[in-house]
Amino acid sequence: MKRGLLCIFVLFSILLMVSVSAIDTEIKIKTKPFHEVQVAVAKPVSASFESWANFRNYSDQYGDVNFTFSSDKEVFDLIVYIKKDNEKIMPRQTFYENFPAGDPIYLKIAPEGFEFIETPEEEIEELNETVELNETESQMNETESQITGAVIFGEGGIFSKRVTYYIMGGVLLLGVAAFIFLKFKKRSKKPKDIKVTKLSELQAEKKEKIGNQQSVIEDAEKKIKEAQEDIRKIKNEDKIKEAKQKLMEDEKELMRLREGKE
Repeated sequence: MKRGLLCIFVLFSILLMVSVSAIDTEIKIKTKPFHEVQVAVAKPVSASFESWANFRNYSDQYGDVNFTFSSDKEVFDLIVYIKKDNEKIMPRQTFYENFPAGDPIYLKIAPEGFEFIETPEEEIEELNETVELNETESQMNETESQITGAVIFGEGGIFSKRVTYYIMGGVLLLGVAAFIFLKFKKRSKKPKDIKVTKLSELQAEKKEKIGNQQSVIEDAEKKIKEAQEDIRKIKNEDKIKEAKQKLMEDEKELMRLREGKE
């Protein structure tokens, strides 16, 4: 249970650090109306290509389409495809510009000879009014906490960006250290129980062993004697057989001799 909570805490800390350091970059592209626009955010020119994000949307009746790239990357390149009915209408457009994160990007991309449609001022004004209204409401909501926020989160404040990184890094290191400590603590072996034996018990145990050994020796000697007796009997039986055989041969010789005299 403790290990699970610790893992969740570490993951939360990492996600919080990523969210704090993320920067939003507005990408606006003007092209032909009602066309598919694909954008790949790529790592700046390097030995190997690396894509950091991919977007796809359709331009409106004026050819405008917007994207928002949110990341902690400081600079990046863009690769743009313009399609109609899933067919490219022009080669891909690659911008090796090292675009700085946070700065708005505005690109005009269309086949040669195409005249871009100007977005009406009314549309722009309505969009600006909406943005200004949202900004005004946001400013009104933040007026009461402006001083406190400046002190706490401002440059050099208690929770400034740099200090926040240090705090989160320290918390992450403490979490990892606690995880390693708990892991090794569980692996540590419990001390073995020490068994104390009295001298009298040792002597009794020794006598018991000697008695058992003496019994085994006696049994072995008894078996040896029985085996020797069996051997003696077998030898005697063999001698008796030999004597009987010799006696029979002598009787046969005696009878032969008697028959010769007659």
